[in-house]
Amino acid sequence: MIAGALAGSATVLITNPIWVVNTRMTARQSESSSSDDTLPGPGSKPTHQKKPSTIATLLSLFRTE
Repeated sequence: MIAGALAGSATVLITNPIWVVNTRMTARQSESSSSDDTLPGPGSKPTHQKKPSTIATLLSLFRTE
């Protein structure tokens, strides 16, 4: 029973940060795609922003929270 509690605790402690980063990256991606106010046309220039990597998102979380 103690082994099960330790295994469950280890699983939560290891996987929770991964899911937080995944959620942040998904939310950031949906925000950037929904905030596009310009319509495609001959006079508009597409703006391509480099999406942050998983490590960059994780480091940003450590710095801000």
